[in-house]
Parts: sequence; C-alpha cells; structure tokens
Amino acid sequence: MSQSQFVFLDEQERLFCEPVRDGSFRLDLIHIPKTAGSATECLAAQHNVSWGACHWFRSIDGCHVTSCPPHPPRKAYSPDFKIPYWHLPIPYYQYESKKMKESNLLKWFDNSALFTVVRNPYERVLSEWKYRTKSPDMKDDSSMMNAFVLKHLNMMEAGRATNGSLPSLEYFVHDGHFIPQVDYVRNITNSLDEPIQVYIIRQETWFQGLSCLLSRFGLSWTLQSKKVNKGGGSLSVANFTTETRDLIGRVYAEDFEFFGYSL
Repeated sequence: MSQSQFVFLDEQERLFCEPVRDGSFRLDLIHIPKTAGSATECLAAQHNVSWGACHWFRSIDGCHVTSCPPHPPRKAYSPDFKIPYWHLPIPYYQYESKKMKESNLLKWFDNSALFTVVRNPYERVLSEWKYRTKSPDMKDDSSMMNAFVLKHLNMMEAGRATNGSLPSLEYFVHDGHFIPQVDYVRNITNSLDEPIQVYIIRQETWFQGLSCLLSRFGLSWTLQSKKVNKGGGSLSVANFTTETRDLIGRVYAEDFEFFGYSL
C-alpha cells in the first residue's frame, strides 16, 4: 500500500484541522467492525448524514436518533459474501457490481473523501468477545474466551484470499468482525480505478481525530463519547493465553505494523 494515500489524523499539525473543504467531496465512512463504527454512524445520523449502515437501513440499533436520512430502498446484505454491505471491504464491491444490473457500486465513492477508525488488534478481538457473549457466566470465563478467539481467528485466516482468488465464506465469519483492518483500506479505488485518499483515525484518539476531520470538512458537529454496542465482563487483554496472543500477532501482523501498534 502506498503510504501517501493515507493521512493519520493524530500525527498532523493543528493547522491541518483548519477548514479547507472546497465542496466537491462528501465525507464518508469505511466501517471496520468493532472500531466505534456504530457510534460514528449514529453521530452522522444526528446531523442528517448517512454513513455506514445508514446507507442501507432506515435506523441503527442503539442510536438515540430515531432514523437515518431517507434513501432509496437497497439490499443490505451481499448475496455472494453473506455479510452486511457496510462491513464488506470496498474491493469486493467491484466483484459484485459486475454481476448486478444496477450501476457500479464503486461510483458511490467517486466524489467521496473516505475515513476509517482503527484500533489495537488485541483490544478489537477482546471487544468482539464481549459483544458476542450474552451470558453473565460466560463473560468472565477466560478459557471460553480464548477458545472462541482461537476458533474464529483460525477460521477467518483459512478463508482469506490467496493468489488472486476470492475468499471463502469463513473469511467473513461473524459478519466480518475478524477481517484484518488493513483489508478494509487496501486497494481502495473509485469506478475509474483511481486511488482514493483515506483518513485514518485511531479509536484511542477518536474524539481528537474526528474533531480534526470534521473541522477540515467544515462540519460543526458536537461530539459525544458514547458507546453503542457495549460489551461487559471483567476480562482484559491480560487474560489472553500465550497461544492466543501469538495467533493474534501473526494473523494481524500487518495491522500492528501499518497502524503503529505494539505487539
């Protein structure tokens, strides 16, 4: 990936956050699961802007807004990859658009400035366990957590694309919640096969990064740090076994390196 295609907002000078929008681009979100995507979508919906799931649904669970901005009816789930479209990495839109009679899905991004939120892979995997686990007795069971992570990470990795082939459905396990974050920003192009610049916000500095980006695009929104899909339990990254940590480190090696997190 070309590093020049990406802007890490927490590494910019303060002047970078001054409004520079010329009106020709609209800001849109690449929703990476378990990286504050729903909270970010809800924020936009409060201001009558569609990001992520709001492009497909009329409301988002957990939001304190009642609805998303109006839009034409759209099929919300990919028929080929069995995953919500807002969780599908953009390169796979191109594959599906060739099979659909409607206009090229990538045209959606032709006039967009894209951004995404990323987080430490260890914390992202832990968040997935807490999100999926409903039983109070299970939430604090470290053995069950490690077994869950090992099972689904191995499944996702086995399903990844190789040698230009398409991934298997195992790659999209749990609606794509285990897909490596780099796969969401890799090979981002518009319908003309032109690379698109992507702004990167780290979840650990979500408030500051998003505030900067909104200012850059002339959006005067009030930010509130509010979780939408809350987890629970007392387990932490420290409860991962050596085997689990090693697998996370191997499967998400590019995430750690590209986004600047420590193993």
